[in-house]
Amino acid sequence: MQTDGGYKEYAGRLTELATQVLADVPWKRLRRYRLVREATVTGACGQYQPVPFPGITVLATPYPLANRQVLACQTMVCRTSKGFAPVPAETLHMTFADLLAGRSYGDLPRERRIEVTRRAAELIRAWHPPGRASVPIIGIGAFPGVAVAIVRLPPEWYEAVVHLRQHLYGDRLLRASFVCQGFPLLTHITLGYVESDWKSIAACLTALRNGSALGMTEVDGASVFRFPHMSRFDAA
Repeated sequence: MQTDGGYKEYAGRLTELATQVLADVPWKRLRRYRLVREATVTGACGQYQPVPFPGITVLATPYPLANRQVLACQTMVCRTSKGFAPVPAETLHMTFADLLAGRSYGDLPRERRIEVTRRAAELIRAWHPPGRASVPIIGIGAFPGVAVAIVRLPPEWYEAVVHLRQHLYGDRLLRASFVCQGFPLLTHITLGYVESDWKSIAACLTALRNGSALGMTEVDGASVFRFPHMSRFDAA
């Protein structure tokens, strides 16, 4: 089972993500969106439609996140390449714990999905997060097929989120439903998905990284959400 480690390890992971050579990140088309119409104006994204990919997750609140600089970054990437599918502004989010998605979600009976949602909500209600905080967006990075803005939690918030994740991933009912921790915590806001033309997008993200101040975002808690795809998250 993965562990999140201490704050020093967390800070090191964020620094590595923020300083990686973006052109060297292997590109993988995740197929979370599909292009339904080419851009009709130069410097604009094509029209993308989300591909079904249902699941259950725990997101930071407030949701959605509001940050003009992040939206400006999305716009700049769109002007660079038609291969970028930006996450809609009304669904900008920061994930605290992935629970189920895709096949692991679809293979469960409906009743078990409901149990997972209820149990996760119970664990969150028993959790005691720190007070509301403004947290910095410290840079831009990428996972294969995904462009992200990197968020750094302060130590007290990191410790609280790790505590919540330990309860979620260690819970007997959730584990019996195939909920498991796949990766250590890397707090980020997804900017969009790379459907093609990774080379141009990587160059644009690198320029934005070197010239953009991304400001702050707010965090005050967490909640369980269900999603049918990457453009809609409904509070459970």
